[in-house]
Amino acid sequence: MRFLYLLVCILLYVGNSFAQTSTTMPSPHHPEFNDYYLNPENRATITGKVLNLPDSVDREKLIGYAAVAMSSEDQEQLTASVAKDGTFYIELPQSVPLQEVWFWMGKQFYSALNVRSTVHVEMDYAALAADDGAQWTHPAVVFSGPDAELCMTRGKQIATENTSGIDFISIMMDRKSSTLQKLSKLDSIHTLLIALDDEVLEGRSQETSAIVRNERMTEYLSQMSVLYWNEPMPDDLLQKYLSHSPLAVSNRSRDFYSHFTMSQLMESRRAVAKELDITNMEAFNHPLSIEKFLVKIDNDYSPTRADLMKIYPEAKDPILHTSMLKTTLATMTVPWSKASVARRLAALQAEVDQLAKSLSGKVTIIDKKELGKALGHLEFEADLYKSNATSGQELLDQVRGGFPGKAIYLDLWAVWCAPCIQQLPFSKKAHEAAGDLPIEFVYLCTESGGNEEQWQNLIAGHQVPGTHLFVPEAPHNELLKLLLGRGYPTYVLIKPDGTVVHDVPRPSELDREKLERLLEGE
Repeated sequence: MRFLYLLVCILLYVGNSFAQTSTTMPSPHHPEFNDYYLNPENRATITGKVLNLPDSVDREKLIGYAAVAMSSEDQEQLTASVAKDGTFYIELPQSVPLQEVWFWMGKQFYSALNVRSTVHVEMDYAALAADDGAQWTHPAVVFSGPDAELCMTRGKQIATENTSGIDFISIMMDRKSSTLQKLSKLDSIHTLLIALDDEVLEGRSQETSAIVRNERMTEYLSQMSVLYWNEPMPDDLLQKYLSHSPLAVSNRSRDFYSHFTMSQLMESRRAVAKELDITNMEAFNHPLSIEKFLVKIDNDYSPTRADLMKIYPEAKDPILHTSMLKTTLATMTVPWSKASVARRLAALQAEVDQLAKSLSGKVTIIDKKELGKALGHLEFEADLYKSNATSGQELLDQVRGGFPGKAIYLDLWAVWCAPCIQQLPFSKKAHEAAGDLPIEFVYLCTESGGNEEQWQNLIAGHQVPGTHLFVPEAPHNELLKLLLGRGYPTYVLIKPDGTVVHDVPRPSELDREKLERLLEGE
């Protein structure tokens, strides 16, 4: 009996500790989060000092950090300068009860910090440099202050997990197992990760333990949501998800909300496909899908949870995305999340307007030789050039002027980009399928991270026909931004009248019929 009494006392203590932690740190879907977020006095701080810093090191942007935001669009990489005495000061850009911050000092140290109020970190530059830098933990990095234990624990947790090799990636990439089989594997991995956390948490405070365990459950439930993107989530798992409240604003909690949002959005798309007797792919970007989604979550969830979910849907086509954001914004009432969507809408509208302006000018027809320095014509009908463009606008004008009267299927890629290279064999097939259609395939490879020899070897190895340009990094980046690309590879279709189609199939999804439909505007 005495043992049972002690066990009950321990459980009550742990439960009260977690409840107290939850109360003082409202989750992003709780009403209290809004007031906390909107009060700049709640912003946490990171102070520190760099010891043994050589005079030759540039202090201006030595310290870097990225405070995780609930929307990736609101997250920025920022820097802090180091004073002559080695000290630095950071006030985080957002007010959140507990925030994950990715933190680095040049190439010498990199880690993730969990910050509630303030933490002080001292780093010995010379000692770190002697070890060629370090990640996560190092004896030359010492934390102090209220959040010291949280920060030390987070670094040790990542290091321990990386060493173990245990993660959810293999399960999520598994295309053969059923959902139930994946869920069983997910549970097994989750149990192993909890065991690793037990080792890390030995001797830690109740609050730190509650936060770490909460984050682990957040991660598990976010992965679970992915399993139900293409089928309804069972009621017991839905209730398990809805009963959980993430404590931190972190990559894990952002996935927790965004992955579940996708499951609800996909459910609405399936409903539209059935109602209109169209394919799921056709329902994907149908306006009715976002309308049904908004009605569904407003009916099923609290206003604060529903508005939080509304920050995540997006469309590859920026025009459609702009329309989605306008529709969404009109239904929102929670100030912090509404402001997030409003900022994204304003930024996206500015980008769309800039692209329209860039394409509105008269196209000057040029000879293909003016695309840059000719590097040769290959027997499989490939023309290679070293671009002489000095800006993204000039590059765009040259490409459009080089192929008057034709649509241009534009492929922006890089030699180090595995998904880009995987598509090259399909690019050859798409070119062959096009045949006599009025379309030109133009491949713009960035110089960044590669060289001409690597570029030419990849083109020759996969025998990719079309026009290939090796482009300096600056104009390539400018054009990628101008076309509203989100990374590599980026595919767009530019029609003769300057219309840009962003939501185009990748080469592996192209055939003659799809190419004809693209050219016809369907």
